Amino acid sequence: MPVFPGLVRHNNSTEAIIDVTQDQVKGLGLFDSTSDRSSLSNKVQTNGFLAVTQVNNTYKAFVYNGNDWTSDSSWTEVGSIPGGSKYSVLAKLSDLENDYDWTESPQFESVLVTRNSSSNSPAINLFRSRGSEGSLAETQSGDVIAQVAFFGSSIGGNKATAGKMVFTQVQSAGYGPGVSTKMELFVGNDSGDVAALTLNEEKVVSISRQSTAPTPVAGGIYANTSNQLFFGIDN
Repeated sequence: MPVFPGLVRHNNSTEAIIDVTQDQVKGLGLFDSTSDRSSLSNKVQTNGFLAVTQVNNTYKAFVYNGNDWTSDSSWTEVGSIPGGSKYSVLAKLSDLENDYDWTESPQFESVLVTRNSSSNSPAINLFRSRGSEGSLAETQSGDVIAQVAFFGSSIGGNKATAGKMVFTQVQSAGYGPGVSTKMELFVGNDSGDVAALTLNEEKVVSISRQSTAPTPVAGGIYANTSNQLFFGIDN
């Protein structure tokens, strides 16, 4: 075995000296699956072997401390690294523990968006494109640009709609910095979501017409199906 009096360095700074994915490093390896780890040559196997192994899209670190290289019971998990790069959600379970999951619709119990700045405020931006992932393609009239929906629970434990805000494009996209949209506000009732108010692209507000008179509200406004407008004077 050669002995070097100093550090070993490749003459090409962009090349690796040791590649643990080539299964020739005794005591350390990087494997795409447990089956790849199990098929490692016995000439490289050793007690205390540290194997970083991909399990269910996650790289986990295992130490070999048994008598059967191919048995899961011979491996002790010592840590994990979330794998992949899309839809990864990291959740804090305690001061010392974290967990993650993979989903295209991550769920949170609450979200706090904070920014400490003298000139900028926190922002939540919803973006729509007709293109494939990572590409921009113009949206068209009728496309829902963004929607924020609300839900409750009905009798029987069913998920129930409770209102939403919807922004819909009303004209084909042009070359300007913006697209024309209308905003619709829906409220929830026993039938589901019902439209209550619309603010169109010309900044005109319209309220939905009602077939029966609502409960009087001081300062309230409603319109009936005969196109009559009523103002609330008293409750």
